[in-house]
Amino acid sequence: NTPSQPVPPRAEKPRPKTEQPETEKPQTKKPEAEISPEPLDFKSMSSETAEDSVTARQSLEALRLGVVPTSHLNTYTVGRDMELAVIYEDLQSASKGSGGMRVVLGDYGAGKTHFLEMSELLALESGFLATRATLDSREVMPSRPRRIYHELARGIRYPDDPTLERRGLKPLLQKAATDVDLIRRLSRTGSPHYHPYLGPALFYWSVLPALKNTEDLQDRLLDWIEGSEVASNV
Repeated sequence: NTPSQPVPPRAEKPRPKTEQPETEKPQTKKPEAEISPEPLDFKSMSSETAEDSVTARQSLEALRLGVVPTSHLNTYTVGRDMELAVIYEDLQSASKGSGGMRVVLGDYGAGKTHFLEMSELLALESGFLATRATLDSREVMPSRPRRIYHELARGIRYPDDPTLERRGLKPLLQKAATDVDLIRRLSRTGSPHYHPYLGPALFYWSVLPALKNTEDLQDRLLDWIEGSEVASNV
């Protein structure tokens, strides 16, 4: 018997690989967190910072509503250098004793009211008293001059008032009532400065504080000189 030789293993043919396409997994986006403005903590702010923040928000809200804000006029006034230079020259002339008049024309939304507000602010910064009157067809009609005067008188703003509120004639009367020579010139009938209304008003304004229970009389006198509808003005 001859020894049997080992049979070599049969080589298997490699099987072709079949690649299965991988299905794309749906990508899920993480929901973005909603960013909401944090409320301002006014307690941790200084008084000046809190006040500036409030006025800034009020200015933005006024611009959104299409009205002229009452503060930060210099910040958002652009393209009016030439017109404001003319107003500044008028104020310089007025400080030397001359007067003038300007007519502002423009289409709706052109910025006429904004320009008038800026002109008024420029006058206050130059040391002038400033006021205005808005005419309409009901209350302040062009055919009612007393009402126009009343609107101008009660709307006076003063350059030394940081709030720039409309305070009327009262601060001016209080200051003028302390000038005895001025009261004499305005009250004396033979004086070239005699004024039949302002002279007596200043005289009574100066003596009423020395009397008792005269607050009501002072209010009536102020209403009369400002053109309010009191008995002698109706």
